[in-house]
Amino acid sequence: MNLSRTQIAAFCLVKAYLECNAGHGLTIEQLMRTSGLSETSLRLGFKFCFQITIYEYHRDISMEYAKALLEDGMMVKLVARKLGYRNATNFTRAFQYVFSKPPGLISLKKKRSEK
Repeated sequence: MNLSRTQIAAFCLVKAYLECNAGHGLTIEQLMRTSGLSETSLRLGFKFCFQITIYEYHRDISMEYAKALLEDGMMVKLVARKLGYRNATNFTRAFQYVFSKPPGLISLKKKRSEK
């Protein structure tokens, strides 16, 4: 895949936008407006440049953000809400997929270290 410097810059801009908006629900339309690229160009080019899909990248950085909130003592239910999950169960599944452990263990570890 041949990419122009302008396209590469657009993918880097999208990556930075995702990082700045970790924990927020974003749509492909928002990313298309940010980059000035079509949906297909954006999806394929991002994956080509960074070896990860836009969805996977956003999920991973959002879960890192969630982990930091849990380590700071925020309750799982509140973290789930903050990240836009309608219920904590779906958040727990996503968190467990990324970290191979439930978010409750992170907050429990924090509580134990405070004693």
